[in-house]
Amino acid sequence: MTLTEYRKTQEFESVLPLINVIFLLLIFLIIGGIFTKPELLDVHPPESISEKQSPDETIQILLDKEGELSHDGKIISMYRFQQIMEQAAQNDPNMPIQVKADHKVAMQKVFEVMEIIKNAGHDNFQLLTLKI
Repeated sequence: MTLTEYRKTQEFESVLPLINVIFLLLIFLIIGGIFTKPELLDVHPPESISEKQSPDETIQILLDKEGELSHDGKIISMYRFQQIMEQAAQNDPNMPIQVKADHKVAMQKVFEVMEIIKNAGHDNFQLLTLKI
């Protein structure tokens, strides 16, 4: 009895390696992408030629063109802002405070925010701008 060798022939290419490569690319793009925390308020700071980099650990306050304040992803009142600044001054009076104000906000509102920061005991605060 003679056994014949049966050879299976593939008529099409396997797509499994292609699917694996696509998933690996997708995972790489998801992990390697830049993740930024979205801001609650739409703020467009004024432009500047300054090149000073901001420190990593800061308290960031957003001030939109209507004068609304935002801290830590929440809209806050001026009274709550004052409480946050006083509490932060008790914890670490040297913690940098960053104020990111819209370029269309009234300067009086920016001065009020800066005055609250100063009265709370912080001397280290910055007004953030966009580099031109």
